[in-house]
Amino acid sequence: MSENGSDYTSGHVYAVEDANDDKNHNRMADPKINLASPQDGMLLSDSEDNETHHKITKADGTSTFVKLLREGIICVNNEVVCVNNEVVFISIA
Repeated sequence: MSENGSDYTSGHVYAVEDANDDKNHNRMADPKINLASPQDGMLLSDSEDNETHHKITKADGTSTFVKLLREGIICVNNEVVCVNNEVVFISIA
């Protein structure tokens, strides 16, 4: 992707910086807001909270970001624990 998330155009020179942006999943502070043109399928890495998000377009045509779950999800009685509509995780170090 280019530095703002938009698709490359014909004739674009694929620079090292572009490759690193792709490799690092456009890592930046709050990429859901700060990346100007996120594309469906992009994985965005938030440098503030270390969360990873997947950009999708829903069946109704609206776009959203889905937070990717990671290891350490808390379950009680086989139910995932949520607080304020967020899944609760434990730190795995």
